[in-house]
Amino acid sequence: MEDQRRKVVPYHECLQKWASKFNKVQYQYVPRMQNQIADALAKMESMMNGPKEYETRPIVVGQKEEPTYCMTIEEDEEKNGRGEWYSDILQYLKDGIYPPSTNKNDQLTIWRLSTNYIICGERLYKRSYDGIYLLCVTAKEAHQIIKEVHESSYGPHMNAHILLRKIMRQGYYWTTMEVNCVAHVQKCHQCQVHGDLKPMPPMPLHTPTSP
Repeated sequence: MEDQRRKVVPYHECLQKWASKFNKVQYQYVPRMQNQIADALAKMESMMNGPKEYETRPIVVGQKEEPTYCMTIEEDEEKNGRGEWYSDILQYLKDGIYPPSTNKNDQLTIWRLSTNYIICGERLYKRSYDGIYLLCVTAKEAHQIIKEVHESSYGPHMNAHILLRKIMRQGYYWTTMEVNCVAHVQKCHQCQVHGDLKPMPPMPLHTPTSP
């Protein structure tokens, strides 16, 4: 707490210096949620260490439509060319090499996983329990497949379990199929409105016992 007060002291002294040059000063409290830009600029200024005689370059602050870390991850994936869940397996089957940042345990895991995959026509396929090879798709392709199968012209808005099985029967595969199908069904408005009602109590029930 004392450290925070120490940081505010220079701002208070500067405010008193400039306030003395005005005939009237009126203070108005602004909630933090409505003052995010000023708060961000203050934090950036406190992290910048440099000679005070240098002129500070103007800082352009823009509002993103999605979290910044998501955009950074997508840019890194485009630059590196390695962003999908099967990239390491595909590289090993294609060139016989492991990623440079992997250790012996990671390399052994990649080798074990690669025994269930094959490359056909520059695409990776996974062998299912039925012996059928399923096409490995990217995260973007997986989102489109779920949407088409679940709510397209022939989509009956099935539950997550049936949706998962139907996608696999169509010949597609990715590692987070079950989680993505459940999340998509839970966000589907029509499934929530027209789905079967589940008579479950809002709170867990406890068996009464005699005193």
